[in-house]
Amino acid sequence: MAAGLTRILSVDDDPQALRYIRNVLTEAGYNAIVTGNPNEVMHLFEIEKPHLVLLDVRMPGMDGFQLMEQLGKVSNVPAIFLSGSGGDENVVRALEMGAADYIVGSQLQGSLQSLD
Repeated sequence: MAAGLTRILSVDDDPQALRYIRNVLTEAGYNAIVTGNPNEVMHLFEIEKPHLVLLDVRMPGMDGFQLMEQLGKVSNVPAIFLSGSGGDENVVRALEMGAADYIVGSQLQGSLQSLD
């Protein structure tokens, strides 16, 4: 765990998206922790103690909503949903669950760069 840097855990099953997110966050001075395996999240969360979690909505095995529910049982760390689609029902559901935000793919670059 890197001391002094804001730690952001990103969970997405798309390796390209994870690479992009890791690069943007690292260039902005964050400690980016990334995984494509939703089953690793609780373990990484415990070890890395992130300040923020970025969740993809659709992933095989466990979706972002299920992960947020699990994380909410052990922490109040803010979560932001990142998704290629911004269907109203997903946005409403995420915000009702307590998500800090819901970012659609086309808004991703600007949003990640302005996390300060």
